[in-house]
Amino acid sequence: MFSNSSSFFGTSSVLKEQAALRESERHRAKRSSVRKESLPIGSNVNVFTHQYTADPTLAWEMLKEKRPVKPMKLDTPVRPDHVRFVCIGCTHGVKIDPADLPPGDVLLVAGDFTTCGLPNEVLSFNKKLGQLRHPYKVVIAGNHECTFDDMFLRASSRELQAKEMALRQALQSSMASSKIANSKSLLTNCIYLEDSVIELFGITIYGTPW
Repeated sequence: MFSNSSSFFGTSSVLKEQAALRESERHRAKRSSVRKESLPIGSNVNVFTHQYTADPTLAWEMLKEKRPVKPMKLDTPVRPDHVRFVCIGCTHGVKIDPADLPPGDVLLVAGDFTTCGLPNEVLSFNKKLGQLRHPYKVVIAGNHECTFDDMFLRASSRELQAKEMALRQALQSSMASSKIANSKSLLTNCIYLEDSVIELFGITIYGTPW
């Protein structure tokens, strides 16, 4: 009886090792499909928006029946034959808690990760990104990332209102004291997209701010 049990557990161990090997091979195959290089915007890249992109509530009412959202536990592992995107946005400077994010292959941050784009906010956000385990982090700026907006920083005083002038002066002073010309350069732990595209796992991601 003991001998049979030993044989059973030995076979079980081999099967587990074989299953783990197959899973590892599938995982490597999935990873090898990643194209890390940014793709320049050109005639070969077409981006089509939904007809109701200006009214996301209406668009969702139309799409939700075909794309149902299923509740998922935060610790749900990623299946080896799947690619998971984890999407967040509008954190407005609040530190990201890794415990609040499920695991995934790509973390997509859709803007407004600061209150106004101060260098110390961007540095804090970048540091937190470096602590997350998602292999790829893709970041797109929002309207709150004012120091990412070159047109705003270069606009003449005639083009800005008094509040905008005061905000720009404060931001430029902060950038000068931090000895940086552009806050975008502080994002070292992610792929930053600004009117540009990148292909990950065979999926093309186009990012445009504001």
